[in-house]
Amino acid sequence: MPMTLPRKSFLRAAAFLTILVAPLAAHGKPQSADSLAIDALIAPHFQANTAGAAVTVTKDGKTIFRKGYGLANMELGVAIRPESVFRLGSLTKQFTAVAILMLEEQGKLSRDDTIGRYLPEFENTNAPVGNTPITIEHLLTQVEDAVGVGQG
Repeated sequence: MPMTLPRKSFLRAAAFLTILVAPLAAHGKPQSADSLAIDALIAPHFQANTAGAAVTVTKDGKTIFRKGYGLANMELGVAIRPESVFRLGSLTKQFTAVAILMLEEQGKLSRDDTIGRYLPEFENTNAPVGNTPITIEHLLTQVEDAVGVGQG
């Protein structure tokens, strides 16, 4: 039986793992004072010909600023757009694993701990195979995308 997570829980987890800051420089529309102020704050930190970031800023649940800065692919000169997708998961897995193992070595957690211990919204989430609670060990040894994440 595939693991399913409530959409709200998935979005919370995604927000926890993702840094979003962004302006909505609307096409053909005048920019608001907020957008101009946000751009003035962020733009000096990025050059057009270097690695950059996609920035989105929300206020009261509404996007007020979205803009890409710098390059998504320096070799090909592809600019970052607000819609750019950054596939960080595979690049960061080894760093996350080392951090988890260091915390285990310090006695602050165990690979056998269920994820519900640290993320209460996942307390009753079971592994797709075996119908057992998902543990940190499961996450460390995961090699495929979670089935059903975000559904429901």
